[in-house]
This record gives sequence, C-alpha cells and structure tokens, in this order.
Amino acid sequence: MLKESLTDLKSKLVEHGILLTFSGPFSQEIIEVLGEAIQKHIMSDDNIKSNTLNVFSVFIEQTQNIRNYLGSKRFENELPSFLNSGMVTIGKAGDRYFVASGNMSKKEDARALADRIEELNGMDKGQLKAAYKSQLKKSRIVVDGEPGGAGLGLLEVARKASAPIECSIVSKNERYDYITINVYI
Repeated sequence: MLKESLTDLKSKLVEHGILLTFSGPFSQEIIEVLGEAIQKHIMSDDNIKSNTLNVFSVFIEQTQNIRNYLGSKRFENELPSFLNSGMVTIGKAGDRYFVASGNMSKKEDARALADRIEELNGMDKGQLKAAYKSQLKKSRIVVDGEPGGAGLGLLEVARKASAPIECSIVSKNERYDYITINVYI
C-alpha cells in the first residue's frame, strides 16, 4: 500500500512542477540544508540563474516564518496532528519558480498576515520600494533596547515576486487557522 501511495505522491509532485518539498519541524539546520539544495538545483538551470538569489531569499523568509510559529508548543494540546506541521515547497511553473509554504497560526495572526499581503499586492514596484526604504529606516530605531522595523521580510518577498502573492486560510478550529502563502518569482 505504501508503494502505491508513494508512486501516487511522486506523480502528483511531477504534475504540479514540485522540485522539493519538506513537511515537519523547521530548525535552523534544516533550513540551511534545504537552502543549499535549492541553490544547487537552481544554479544548474541556465535559464534561471539570475533569479537564484530571489528564490533563495523568498525561501528563507517563508521558512523563518514557519520556524517562528512552530517554535512554541501552542498547538500541542489542541491540534496534535498539526504540531510541527509546517511545510515548504519549491517548484517550477513554466519559466518561473514558486515557493509555497503553510503553517498553523492563531486566527488573528493569520488574518493580519492575509490583510498585509493584500495591502502589499495593491502596491506597484515603486510603492513597494518606498515602503521598504521607510521600513528599513524604522528598523534602525531602537525602542526600549530592542530594534524596531519588523516587517522587512514580507516587503522583500513582495518586491521579488513576479505576480501577486497568493494567500489562503483554512480554519482548523475556533482559535487556529492553517495559512498558506505562494510566491512566484
């Protein structure tokens, strides 16, 4: 039975252009190993070498987000099947790469992220550049001994995206959602 399941899974991955996928706990070490594999694969594609840093940067931002959400035990008692269920997928559709990710989130955090993505999708390249510069200046400000400026990562992702960022939310219960983000580069 497992043999047929793996064959079916492999067929689906090929059908959807999936080059690499990972599901499970996200440690810094796993992110680094996956990042190296992505760089090697992309560097072997002569048509995409110029986008290597963009794909890698989007991958890092999305995996860091997953790691931050999965770094706590907040889902352990309520949704054990989704504990450490972060997922990242790298694929190719035509001549573009995509990075898709998914992870658990509090409902209010998922909604805030979806709203921010919608806001960024409404900006043109010039507005994104200006917002990035403004946020970069804020990140140099220190408040109560802590650097400010959270939010540079998503702005950077939006600047590198070749199409609007896709975001969807699936409700898991009254408190938590599973949020997915797909970025074409």
